[in-house]
Amino acid sequence: MHFAHYFRLAQCQAKCTEKYGIVATRQLLDGTERRFFNVTNDEFIWCDRGCTHGRIFTKKQSRSTEVSAAFKDGQTFWINSATDNGTDGKSVIESVEVLCINPTISDSVTGFVDSLTAKIAGIVKADYVAPIRYIAQWKQMVLLRGGISEETKWITASIEELPIMKVEQLQPGIFYQFMITAVGPNGRLGKGVASEWLQAPSISSTGLQPNTPLQIKSQFNSDDGISALVSWPSITPLPTVPPSTAATASTFRPASVGTTSPLTGIKLIPSLTSCHFQVFIENGTTFNTDTFEKDESEGFLLHNLAFSSEYKIKLRTFVPGDSNLFESITTWPLEAQYQSISCSQVHGKGSLECDPEPVENLSIQVNTESATAIIEWKPAVDSSKVLLYQLVYYPISSTSTIKANDKCSMEQISQYLSASTTKSTVKLPTKSECKFEVKLITYDLIGREAVATKTFIFSPPVLDEIQANLAGFWIFIAPAALLILLCLIIQCARCCEKKRSKKVAAMSKFSYPENV
Repeated sequence: MHFAHYFRLAQCQAKCTEKYGIVATRQLLDGTERRFFNVTNDEFIWCDRGCTHGRIFTKKQSRSTEVSAAFKDGQTFWINSATDNGTDGKSVIESVEVLCINPTISDSVTGFVDSLTAKIAGIVKADYVAPIRYIAQWKQMVLLRGGISEETKWITASIEELPIMKVEQLQPGIFYQFMITAVGPNGRLGKGVASEWLQAPSISSTGLQPNTPLQIKSQFNSDDGISALVSWPSITPLPTVPPSTAATASTFRPASVGTTSPLTGIKLIPSLTSCHFQVFIENGTTFNTDTFEKDESEGFLLHNLAFSSEYKIKLRTFVPGDSNLFESITTWPLEAQYQSISCSQVHGKGSLECDPEPVENLSIQVNTESATAIIEWKPAVDSSKVLLYQLVYYPISSTSTIKANDKCSMEQISQYLSASTTKSTVKLPTKSECKFEVKLITYDLIGREAVATKTFIFSPPVLDEIQANLAGFWIFIAPAALLILLCLIIQCARCCEKKRSKKVAAMSKFSYPENV
């Protein structure tokens, strides 16, 4: 009869939700959203009072048409609600899970703890939304001497708006099972779904830390930017003492937590951590800490991270209520390194949403004989996303074999190349051994720069001693030889001119005799 009353009330509230609720969204810790019916308006409140046969109705409120109508709707919904409509059909709840467990602090001054609080969740499909109320029930089991167990009947505890709830006053060592039944405006939505058995741990063991590796998954969306979903599976079951035939409710421990007990044949929930977590994130220049309480989602979303950055992420649980909590915790059981995704992984290579990327595989091949260098590279993006390249090269120092004064000094030389260019040959205007730096600047379509650099040493060929002497000899002999040759040519020209003059005179004398 107790469940029948709760069922009828849940159905009436579901009818009120259907008429006066407004579809809204709530965000979970992992960044996902769940749609639900928001019933924080006055009309629903008065409709709900009609369901419970409330008579708190002042004269001022009675003059409100909307309030009066909502209250009467609740009374009508109560009258038309059924006691129960059976258990046929599949429930909208896929499973019931116990998420975590905390000690219940009964005295905030002394910090005295006398019981435990568990958080349980009915797992519903993410895209499912309906005007539903959830009836929560529980039962307990104690183990007597000789391995005999006694179970209570299901006890109806509450009606919940959402399929996630807290169960209080759990006693250490006692076994508990929980069931959630979904009720809609037309009655039951399938059978109630029960959890596995939970053995409430001792008060001292509620500070268990997760002992499985962190799992980190990169995500991106317009609201959270670059983000990382940090998750951790259920903790590895802890070794326990096998049960004996003389076990009692307070001393019994299953042989393997998370498996079927050989004594009772029941399946137990693995060891649980506290519901409260602290996360620490650092990227070398900044750090931040945050706390959260576990919900039914997969993990905790770190959002608004930087592109292509390396982060250190650490995680631990804590038991709330200790004023010196964070000062007393000095270890982090879970720690991981994480490299955030790059901008190009999100928007694609060459996107104007990202900074331009420098060329790849910049290489230089020096030809000492011709005093040239062939510079090649691999474009980082398609040429259609590049405005142009600028090639700049200049000597940065003399090598150890040449004194740094002079012979390597020169102004930098710059070339502008088209976006489709992948190779260029440059002349090295020096005959000394020098160290050069090459900069290849990529300009994207809006003029932003990305620079790739590389250095090389140019060593002109060295002549041997004989060649060097001959070269020095010809430096002095060549001008003298040229001068001598010029003098000989002039002297020959003068001689030829004299001979020609004498011959002409002789011919003239012979042809014209003198007059008598």
